[in-house]
Amino acid sequence: MRSPGPRTDPATVGMPGGGDSERPVGAALTQQEYDAFGLEFRRLSAALEKYRHAPGEIDAKIDAYFHVLKVHSLEDVKAKADAWLAKETKMPRPAEWSAVIVRRAVDVPVMLERDARDWRRAELARWQGDLCACQSCVEAGVDEKPLRFVPAEHLEREPVSGRTVTAGHWAHGWELFRWYKARADFYNCCLELGVRGPDVLQPKAKRRGFHERIDAIFRKPTPSAEVA
Repeated sequence: MRSPGPRTDPATVGMPGGGDSERPVGAALTQQEYDAFGLEFRRLSAALEKYRHAPGEIDAKIDAYFHVLKVHSLEDVKAKADAWLAKETKMPRPAEWSAVIVRRAVDVPVMLERDARDWRRAELARWQGDLCACQSCVEAGVDEKPLRFVPAEHLEREPVSGRTVTAGHWAHGWELFRWYKARADFYNCCLELGVRGPDVLQPKAKRRGFHERIDAIFRKPTPSAEVA
């Protein structure tokens, strides 16, 4: 006789993770998904185990595996099973199935065309612009200093090349003032340490040059997310 699976606790009905409550994407397995989990276990077992289970044995195994893997969503359980099948030839133990790392591509927003034009122009200019006499730059006293293209804290997809890059913008006014102040503080720190600032930024053997390191800030590989 097939095991009925874990019982539903009436006290959990209507609560997150219990009863028939609506759950967010990625939430842990529930009792209602026990049969679906059993099908996934049988799929993995059929592919990797060469012997037939004794009566009732497979149901006992499903119970044991479910107890360990219920902390994951059904989607993640299936993804972990697929990842295991792609590399292994034996049936995973519960802890091994649970520990499989799944990599998924992360959706990166596409840059607005205006932002993309600025980004491409900045890349060609090596992240340095022309002088700016706007009111903000004049008030901050940086109207005689070249503009700088500064990085943001998120990634976007450049629409022309399709590359995933670090977003950014041209700094003006007090933001530009702070950028130059930070650079000056860096050079002063080098002097205090007895190191010439420009020498620190010069290319050395087996090291990237200054411009290459700046480029690396903006040019990024396609990101992925790991599901543990």
